[in-house]
Amino acid sequence: MHSFTWEAMLDGFRSFGGVAENVEQRRGPHGLGLFAIDPSQPVHVRTPEQLLVRIDNIRADGDTIRLIDPTPHPAGFGDWFARFQRHFSWGADGRRSIDTFERGLAELPAAVLTTLKVAGLLNLERRHHGAWEDVVLAKFLQSRCFHYHGNKILMPVIELVNHGTEANAFITGNGIAVSGSFASEVLVHYSRSDPIRRFFSYGFCCPERQVYSLPLNFQLNPQTRVRVGCNFAKPTEDSPVIFAGHNLPGIRLDEGVWVIDYLLLATERTPRIPRTLICKALLEEPGLDAEEIFEVAHSLNHRALYAILRASEPYHTPVVEGVRNALLTHLEALSHHYGLRRDLLP
Repeated sequence: MHSFTWEAMLDGFRSFGGVAENVEQRRGPHGLGLFAIDPSQPVHVRTPEQLLVRIDNIRADGDTIRLIDPTPHPAGFGDWFARFQRHFSWGADGRRSIDTFERGLAELPAAVLTTLKVAGLLNLERRHHGAWEDVVLAKFLQSRCFHYHGNKILMPVIELVNHGTEANAFITGNGIAVSGSFASEVLVHYSRSDPIRRFFSYGFCCPERQVYSLPLNFQLNPQTRVRVGCNFAKPTEDSPVIFAGHNLPGIRLDEGVWVIDYLLLATERTPRIPRTLICKALLEEPGLDAEEIFEVAHSLNHRALYAILRASEPYHTPVVEGVRNALLTHLEALSHHYGLRRDLLP
């Protein structure tokens, strides 16, 4: 057994200013994760700013990843970080699970890959460009990183917390924290996403409560062409307009094409909001029929998703089964829309 035990790792973390109370690492339904030692007591984990690691300051070194330049951090942190990654993160399960998932994607049948590429969900040429070890490291960092003050960073110890649909978000301010009472596993809500995108980003299927449109480009009528993007995860402006709990999607005319930043298609808790959101966004554009755009987008999304399902029917590899499960979960979530909140519109 290695001498860098969980308690030894936490002692080092705390010596640099980190906080970790009432947590241990165990394997559970989501793989390796953090669990409350005593469920009757609160959990508190905090990674202060001086321990947040920019992902462009990381290099792979076999079973560990190291800091390229340790000087932005406290003395001795670079060695601790490498040992933490080797025994509890990258070297413990992260590298293996990413490698297995990406190899599974690479082995998807050609018919499935074609439909996924057409839908804008998976482009293996771009995803797997470069040396394989670099690809695996990049996907690992992407799955663990967090946007903090304009930088993509890793959060030592907190990066071990798994995603939960109903969990609270990260607590930010002079670092990043996860805090609260947990009956068993400590979970946090990573970000806004939907079932199929969560699958391709993290390798697991999760019943997310909302669905966003796939990228679309369609002719609404002889005079109007529409392009729908996927910029739902972050605001497109410094001060976005918040409407009914969502960033109001931006819209602009670009060389004769109406471009909509993103389109919310369904949400379980507030099923009248998706249609209302696009109607609100297009109020200043009376020549555009918001409800027709919404219906066309729904139809095109259904067609694309069913095309992937049909292409996958003859195959039964673990990753194909994962794709199918994520698609079915996504299609179920896509049903959560109806009506309009007319009280929110002029």
